Amino acid sequence: MHDQTPPAFVDLHCHGALGYAFDDADLHGVSAAVAHHRAHGSDRVVLSLVTAPLPVLTARLAELARIVPQVPGAAGVHLEGPFLSEERRGAHDPRALIAPSPDAVDELLTAGGGILKQVTIAP
Repeated sequence: MHDQTPPAFVDLHCHGALGYAFDDADLHGVSAAVAHHRAHGSDRVVLSLVTAPLPVLTARLAELARIVPQVPGAAGVHLEGPFLSEERRGAHDPRALIAPSPDAVDELLTAGGGILKQVTIAP
């Protein structure tokens, strides 16, 4: 017997959908955006956040740690920064860039409560 189960795709870098950005850390917006991606072929979605000052990122992670378990298909969070060099920052706000440090990493991991899955680093 041949398995007819379609492949399950995981979107590893997604900032939102339908006018909702995951940076807003809003249950309704996160739910709607993830449901939209799931309806179009992604079984799981990793929520990407753009570079922001460390206190803003930790607040967003703390709120998403509360939200993510409630959203079917939400696979965790990806931080696109803040550990980006000026030369490799792309469109990210240079005022929010910081060098990686054990303290900053600990702060982000603690705020995320287990939902932080990947971090983009560009030294």
